[in-house]
Amino acid sequence: MRVYERRLKTGTVGFRLTMQGTFKCVQNLVCFPFDVQAMTIEIQLGRELHSGVDLSVPNFTLLHDRNEANSILMQVDAEWNHRPVRYRLSRTTPLKGHVVFAKYVAVIPCERDFRFYNNNIFIIPGMLLLMSGGVFGIPVNEKGTRLTLIATIFLVLIAYKFSVSGMLPRVPYYTELDRYMMFCMLGIFFMYMIDVFVREREVERLWAYASVVVFVAAHVLFECRKRGVRAKELTRIACMGRIDPRLRELLESQGC
Repeated sequence: MRVYERRLKTGTVGFRLTMQGTFKCVQNLVCFPFDVQAMTIEIQLGRELHSGVDLSVPNFTLLHDRNEANSILMQVDAEWNHRPVRYRLSRTTPLKGHVVFAKYVAVIPCERDFRFYNNNIFIIPGMLLLMSGGVFGIPVNEKGTRLTLIATIFLVLIAYKFSVSGMLPRVPYYTELDRYMMFCMLGIFFMYMIDVFVREREVERLWAYASVVVFVAAHVLFECRKRGVRAKELTRIACMGRIDPRLRELLESQGC
C-alpha cells in the first residue's frame, strides 16, 4: 500500500509504503549461537512507476519526517529477540551507477535466543567431558577398563557431533559452537593420553586436579567471551542508524 500526502508549507510530499515479505541478508556466524545480527532492508528511489519521471538526486531526495513515524516494523520470530528498529537515509554509491538516488535503510537488530542450543546441544558434550574424568576413580592397574571407557565416550561424542550437524549452519569457519565441541573432544583425548602415559597414582592425582581447574577456567572464559561479544555487537549496531522518535515514545509508553 502506497500513500502520498502533499505538504505545501514545507514543499515536500509525505510517502508511506507498507511492505510485507521475506527478506534475505548476509550473516556473520562466528559467534553462533550467541550472535547478534543487523538485518537490513534497503528501499531505493528510481523512476516513477507510471510517468517514468527520474527520481534521482538532487531533483528528489528523502528527508526525516518530524510529524509521522519514519519506521514501523513488526517482527515475530521464535528464535530471535528483536530490538527497536533503526533507520538511516543515505544515497547510492558510484559503484551502482553514475546517477545518484536517495535510499532508505531499515536496520533490524536481532539477538539470537540461544536457550534451545544450551539445553539441547551444549550440555551433552560438557557432560561427556565430565564423565571422562570418571576414569580417575578407577584403579590405575585396570588400564583396559579405563581406556575402553574413554574411547567409548569419545566415539559417542563423535556420533553426537554428526547427528546435530544438520541443525547447524554450514559455514567454512569455526563458530562458537564448533569451538566448544572441539574443546570437549580435545579434553577427552587429553584424558586418554594421561591414562596411557601416567603410571603413578600421585602424579595422576595432580593431573586430575589440573583437569578440573582447566575445565572450570575454560567455561568461565567461554561465558565472559559470550557476554563481551554480545555487548560489542550491540554497540556496533547502535551506530548503524537512529531510532525514530515516535517509535521511542511508543516503546517508553509500553515500558520497554
